[in-house]
Amino acid sequence: GYILKYSEATPMDVNLGILTADGYNTHKLACFVELFEIAYERLNQENGRDAKSYSKAPHSFGNHLKRLNEHRLLRSFWLEGVLIGCYLIEGSYITDIVIHPKYQNNGYGSIILMHCIRFMRMEKGISDIYLRITSSNKGAKRLYERHGFLAISHFAEHTYTLPFFNRM
Repeated sequence: GYILKYSEATPMDVNLGILTADGYNTHKLACFVELFEIAYERLNQENGRDAKSYSKAPHSFGNHLKRLNEHRLLRSFWLEGVLIGCYLIEGSYITDIVIHPKYQNNGYGSIILMHCIRFMRMEKGISDIYLRITSSNKGAKRLYERHGFLAISHFAEHTYTLPFFNRM
């Protein structure tokens, strides 16, 4: 896999267009479970991981999202009441940018990524922004590189530790 670092200036204001930004609440857990499972299904299968880990432990996943939301480390993006994407951050890392496959290749990933970068820099005061990506996720790598991320390191993917809720 790769570790990428953001190499550009802070993006100007991000126009969400018809998207609505929000956080997380427990009443929307099913939406988040569905988003993460469908968005990561192919990647999880390719890497020998359980594609249904979120629905097998929804309360653990929900508690994780709740903690992230309480610390302002999660933003969700909605289109006419449908959860189409979100990002999760931890320290100086973007740990997840998740876009529902049905809404990929429509510019939403770019909007959400730029929102995340701006949020991390302006709201959280983080100057150096990183992310990890598996080598098999070529489409996401291209998205990040188009928006100013550069590969600074490689890692053996079997050494990357999954978050608690993915190990069940």
